[in-house]
Amino acid sequence: MKIEKFLLISNLAHHKNENFYTGGIPWNKFRETAEKNLKNLTRFQKNKIEWTVISAEKISTQEFSKIISQNFTGIIISGSPYNIDDDEKWIEQEKNILKNIIQKKHSPIIGVCFGHQLLADVYGGKVSQHEKYFKGNVPLITNEGEAYISYANHGQYISEVPKTAKVIANGPENMPYIIEYEKNVYGIQCHLERKVECPLSEKFWEKFLTNIFST
Repeated sequence: MKIEKFLLISNLAHHKNENFYTGGIPWNKFRETAEKNLKNLTRFQKNKIEWTVISAEKISTQEFSKIISQNFTGIIISGSPYNIDDDEKWIEQEKNILKNIIQKKHSPIIGVCFGHQLLADVYGGKVSQHEKYFKGNVPLITNEGEAYISYANHGQYISEVPKTAKVIANGPENMPYIIEYEKNVYGIQCHLERKVECPLSEKFWEKFLTNIFST
């Protein structure tokens, strides 16, 4: 059987407000579960999956650049308890590495939540703090007017879409929830790794993900 290699860039660094994010679960267990859930993005693949997982806050720039430059079926950039404008060296490191990698031929990339916002910043967009915090099931409306349900958990959002990017679907308050930054580079504000009780939504994600990871 063919083996497909995926890279998960985990941005789930420990946060001082851990109880807000974990509900009292020990951080290591919270991170382990979140990373396991993110691997659900390959749930529609037919072949055997081999994962490489890196912790963004622990890895050196040299090693990070070396790994991300390899040939993967897909690269997943995770969410985070941090905001992309927090003063953390590892966040700036990741931005710089992404800026470098997108200038070259690279594997398909999907950024989820924090990863979505990180890509928006890298491509020249603007990320802002919303007056509300969005958590729970929210609407997802495509450009074709198709309506689905997705799971949200964020306070920041894309307030200005990069000029070269294309919005594919919007979420609550018309926020950009799925953006195509360039061919095979997508940002998704909602947590598509979290299944919702909506068969139509699963069908949408199956078509969406299969199309990206089969190119």
